[in-house]
Parts: sequence; C-alpha cells; structure tokens
Amino acid sequence: MAELPHIPEITLQQCVDIADRVAQAYPSLWPKQRPPVHAALCELLAALAPKEALLTGLLPRLVACMLTHTLRPPETTAPQPGANQS
Repeated sequence: MAELPHIPEITLQQCVDIADRVAQAYPSLWPKQRPPVHAALCELLAALAPKEALLTGLLPRLVACMLTHTLRPPETTAPQPGANQS
C-alpha cells in the first residue's frame, strides 16, 4: 500500500472488514497463531503511516471495531440436549 499514490475508500473499508473478521476469530486462535495476526496489523498501519490522512481515517474505524469485539459480553452456550443439569 505504501507504493500506491492513492488508496480508494473501498480498499480502506475492506481493511476494516478484514480486521473485524480477525477480531471475531481472535479469541479462538491458538497462542502460536496470534503473533502473525499482530504482525500483519502492525504492517498495515506502518504501510499507511506515510499517508497520514488515510491513517487518521482508518485508525478510528479500526479502534471502534476492535473495541466493539473486546467489550462485547461473551456468548453463552445453550445446554446440550440430554446434558446433566445440576
């Protein structure tokens, strides 16, 4: 992205959508899978850093997306049929 003179809004929105999916899946990732996720997000932000206007437009959306998933209460699982109820 750093080489592109202009990054379309649709591309930035796709970045947010991908980050949203990653945030949804993050709790179920194995510990060894998490560092590459961190690295990819850092590389995306580093690539956009020279394009300050784009970064300032993308960063609030990314933070809102991540906070939404972080602050969402955990899903409760319904009891399985035939499970012992105490």
